Amino acid sequence: MEERVEDLWSTFLETRDPGIRERLILRYVPLVRRTVERMRIPSSSVMDGDDLFDLGIMGLIQAVDRFDPSKGTFEAYAVRKVKGAVLDGLRKMGWMPRNARHRARRIEEAISELEGELGRSPSEEEVAEKLGVPLELYRSTLEEVRPILMPLQCEEANLEEVLRAPGEDPSESAERREMEELLMEAIRSLPERH
Repeated sequence: MEERVEDLWSTFLETRDPGIRERLILRYVPLVRRTVERMRIPSSSVMDGDDLFDLGIMGLIQAVDRFDPSKGTFEAYAVRKVKGAVLDGLRKMGWMPRNARHRARRIEEAISELEGELGRSPSEEEVAEKLGVPLELYRSTLEEVRPILMPLQCEEANLEEVLRAPGEDPSESAERREMEELLMEAIRSLPERH
């Protein structure tokens, strides 16, 4: 008979038993694999899929050890921790070339300035114009820096429209917002280029 996850959590939170901790970690390994696969880290990365999975497992272990059930579901918390661990590991490995990080920072700054001016999320065309580049160059740059910038706009839609897409699964929407926050935090923590 399979143990109920609620029972495992209840016992672990009371006792901090290492054996139960291990069973919880093993139970959530598929969540790590799904989360890492959904991040779509480019194959040109300095790490392969197994390395990314290992980073994700580290995030899962941290999530199990630090989870507070009064603050929401474990799955949502674990996804955030897994993504954060993967992004931290990639950043530490210098995963993206400096010039790509610089381009990502310029895009983020342009979007932020336009949001302030317009009072809404800008379209791709508005961002490209602000940067002084052709739309196609902006789009190709966006593809290159996608993993560190944010979930990106669809063809003509702006980010706000994408986040409010009808029929979108609420957990995917929350996951997208969490990823955007993590990526924006990662971008802001990058050192200025001189």
